[in-house]
Amino acid sequence: MQRGTAAPDDILQMHQTLASNSGWGKGDKPLGHLSFRLSRLRAAATSTFMFPSEQSDDAKILEAAMAMDQELDDWSRNIPESRKYTVVNNSYPSKEEEERHEYPSVWAAQTWNNYRALRILVRQLIVSRCNEPGERDAHVAVIQRLSREICVSAGCYKAPSEYSCSTVLHFWRGKGLTWQVIIGLIWPLTVVAEEADFNTNEVRHWAIKELRKIGSAIGHRQARLIADTVEGRMGADVV
Repeated sequence: MQRGTAAPDDILQMHQTLASNSGWGKGDKPLGHLSFRLSRLRAAATSTFMFPSEQSDDAKILEAAMAMDQELDDWSRNIPESRKYTVVNNSYPSKEEEERHEYPSVWAAQTWNNYRALRILVRQLIVSRCNEPGERDAHVAVIQRLSREICVSAGCYKAPSEYSCSTVLHFWRGKGLTWQVIIGLIWPLTVVAEEADFNTNEVRHWAIKELRKIGSAIGHRQARLIADTVEGRMGADVV
């Protein structure tokens, strides 16, 4: 997904079979299934020859993206009560203390952030093919809101001293978690940081800062490389 490549046919078929056999109904498909389909749609949207069996014209891409966005909306509305979260106050990433999300678990937060990242990518496809200014503005607003929610949710992954390696590991172990939990935050933060058209530099820099913290805390090289790469592009854009 991060590289814009499509999921192989056999993996997509496997997920379709698992979804069918496990009783997933309309509006209740697993996010992994939707992510594989989105990877194919994004690849088809940027190529007119990779997938000759798929329609790659703008109208078909827009139609498919709108349908997938509706599926994601249905997913968020049908999520079990045990995985829902509450918002305490309301703020912007630069005013972290004024808002926080309360999730039943870090795993629930990770699930929600995967949903948010997927929906941002779907809305990007829609915006790039939407010709109605009013509708386009509405889609942009959703991208910005979901990006903001990813940033705010990062607080639930932190120990009191943020990403200091020893205290974070102690904090997670006390909750029965492992250090791998925070790796799930890297992709959503990357989606936020890479959204150059609609997210402000303030929000993007905040996401980059969090990626650097993760890289320093657990020695995750990819998090540091992503932060360096995105920040370098931002500097090039300014020049």
